[in-house]
Amino acid sequence: RFSGTSGARMRAEVDPDCEGYARGPGKPMYTDKFRYEPEIKQRVVRDNFATQKECIEVIGSTLMGMIGQYQLGALTFLPVSGDAVPSVAKGMGIQGVKAIEALKERVRLCIMQDYNLTELYHASCQAERVQSFFRLDKYQASQFHVYWQPKVDKGDQPHYHYSARLFLDTKDTHFEGGRLMFIDEEEDIVVNPVQGRLVTFTSGTENLYRRERVSNGTSFALHMTFTTCREHRQDDSIWFDELTNAEILQKADENCKSWKKDNV
Repeated sequence: RFSGTSGARMRAEVDPDCEGYARGPGKPMYTDKFRYEPEIKQRVVRDNFATQKECIEVIGSTLMGMIGQYQLGALTFLPVSGDAVPSVAKGMGIQGVKAIEALKERVRLCIMQDYNLTELYHASCQAERVQSFFRLDKYQASQFHVYWQPKVDKGDQPHYHYSARLFLDTKDTHFEGGRLMFIDEEEDIVVNPVQGRLVTFTSGTENLYRRERVSNGTSFALHMTFTTCREHRQDDSIWFDELTNAEILQKADENCKSWKKDNV
């Protein structure tokens, strides 16, 4: 576990029209309106969290689901949570969605254990593909998108409390570059992508991070966020009964199984 200096507990006047963001220049980016914020910087790295077979199966389902998806330069991301599940399942198949759902649940339980939490809920999940070379076609939404700029997950949604990144392939074997970098005041902490490696961390400003630019090849990862707020949880299982009976999803499952047979 990486540990660092204590992060300040951010407090500011809450603007109800801004969903918990603090108002006024010089104020913190977010407040503790959403009940809980970790008081110290925390990170945990677990190797062999997912098997090689699991990683390859998720990559296969992700590639099927990304057909016809818009890209942001070298980055293509596929949301696999909330209202996006039905449309995504049409491409990747219900088995692909369930495989990712199973990994998400294992990650949630892992975070609860590592950070000594009594409650934690799914907030978001997206499969990501980063290519060193990409085509400028009709699916290209922004060829100049800079995916390697520093970011804070809690800046996307103030109810994000814990983040996780599961690497699906390995640096220097499947691609070059693509390291995960935590930008610390003392020195940057660098985590090399290794297939099956899970990195979890608190989602606030105490963990400013960036992804190194992929210079060659293609990298895949799952990026997940979790919340301690029950009212902001994403329960994807409510879609499964409806999706399983859809004929179009059965065809998607067949396509995914064909791809995996040739690549697993």
